Amino acid sequence: MWKPATCLAAVLGVAIVGAVSFPANGDAQDPDIRHEIRQSGEARFYRVRGSSRRPLWTVSCRMPLRGCAARAPGVILSLHAEGTLRLLGFAPSGARISVLQDGAARLMPGLFQQPLDAETLAVLSRPDSVLIVENKDEVLSRTPVDGIDITAAYLLWLNGAAQAGVRDARIWIAPDGTPDPSAPTSVMSARAPQDPSLWPQHVPRTKPQIEFAIRAQEGGSFFDPSGR
Repeated sequence: MWKPATCLAAVLGVAIVGAVSFPANGDAQDPDIRHEIRQSGEARFYRVRGSSRRPLWTVSCRMPLRGCAARAPGVILSLHAEGTLRLLGFAPSGARISVLQDGAARLMPGLFQQPLDAETLAVLSRPDSVLIVENKDEVLSRTPVDGIDITAAYLLWLNGAAQAGVRDARIWIAPDGTPDPSAPTSVMSARAPQDPSLWPQHVPRTKPQIEFAIRAQEGGSFFDPSGR
């Protein structure tokens, strides 16, 4: 019988291998986090620098707009029934968890055991942040986690949209006002008359604003695999 830690590691491994393929979206000139969203809620978030695109988070849904979670290599970002955001990952007992930013490492003990609070989300959201899990002298994983704030905003929005009967996730607009470039014209035109409660849920980078945004949300359970 598998141990819990082994099961989680296996699930994370399957999630990475089973990533959804998305169409290319051309090149962008400014460093930025962009997204591609499917009608069912599946999405990909990536950072663009010049002509290069670095994948960050992939969102998959158990059914259209429901049962959704975001994945980066080795971690899962989900919204639990009590409305809290959680980051799940594999770290053996005694492992060191830290986030690397500008050459400096900041310890983040207990990151996978507790809800993401405003301060933690703000730290992880900084550009080019890398989450590192080490066990003794061995590096078990190195995961870029920048863009987690925008991805969290999308998961929070999905929860409200699903409850309100929205059937096309492509009406979402990112916190910076960037629409989904793959959305057809008919979807773009449908954004204007939306109920204000479905407008994008911004998750800013400052602690007080993030804390307010998180506390204002009430959520359903979001976890696991694909669906169209």
